[in-house]
Amino acid sequence: VILKDSMVRTVLLEPRVQNELSEWESSCGSKAADEQIGLLVGNVTEQHGYVLLAVRTPSLGDAGENAGSGRPEDWWIIEHGRHVRQTLPGGVDVIGLALACPASDAAKSRHLYLRGLLSKLCSPPSSPSS
Repeated sequence: VILKDSMVRTVLLEPRVQNELSEWESSCGSKAADEQIGLLVGNVTEQHGYVLLAVRTPSLGDAGENAGSGRPEDWWIIEHGRHVRQTLPGGVDVIGLALACPASDAAKSRHLYLRGLLSKLCSPPSSPSS
């Protein structure tokens, strides 16, 4: 779990979010393509991150496009996050990303990957060049 505000001291998860993340973890196979990635929706205060909902990013195949690998591509994760952010009411935002993947040393290196994706997701969309 990576939150956009790295100063948060405690992350509080709703019980249903804990159950959802456990399901993600149990559905992972043994390959990197079996990763489950999604958005964490909630609110951040000075001391706490309150996660109200975990929203799994659909694979490209689920979105009606070519599936390729089971893991969503970076641009798709960012696009999914931007669409979810537009539907949220005031006071609630995409506050982080969650990744469930097979246990391995490679899983630990995904921290920087998630941090980079979250940074792109939280930045304003670039305007088209004229």
